[in-house]
Amino acid sequence: MTDVVRTGIEAEIAKLTRQASTPVPPLGYGIDLVCRTELDPYLAETNPDTIESLAQDCFHRITTARLSLIDDPSYGIDIRAALNQPQTPQQIQSWSGQITSELKRDDRVADVKTTIVLTLPASYEITILVTPVSASLTPFSLIMVVVDGEALLTAINAALT
Repeated sequence: MTDVVRTGIEAEIAKLTRQASTPVPPLGYGIDLVCRTELDPYLAETNPDTIESLAQDCFHRITTARLSLIDDPSYGIDIRAALNQPQTPQQIQSWSGQITSELKRDDRVADVKTTIVLTLPASYEITILVTPVSASLTPFSLIMVVVDGEALLTAINAALT
């Protein structure tokens, strides 16, 4: 791009009227739609400062294929594809570590402990204990089952303290 074109574009942009104000920190996380596996039929919203919202985001982080989000290509690991093929016990445990690492990338998560157990042939139960950064949220467990290439969120339980 030449300097003449660049200057012309900058001059035209300067003439535009801003339609939205610049956000002022702290920005927070915004409102999200309830979407455990599908959108809620009533398009219900979650409060971003709740266990439900954080658990939903953790579930999506480990069931979203890497490179599938244009604006965040390093987001997610698709545990469904990984556990839908024969695995050695060492490979299963390595996935446990990868889930833990992926969830710790969320700045709302302080600590994660992941356990993967083979429950039936080609069926895995994943239990994830998440400790949120926010003192207002208690640690919780996220329990899911991966079977036939599908991930099913079975429970979100507040941890006993």
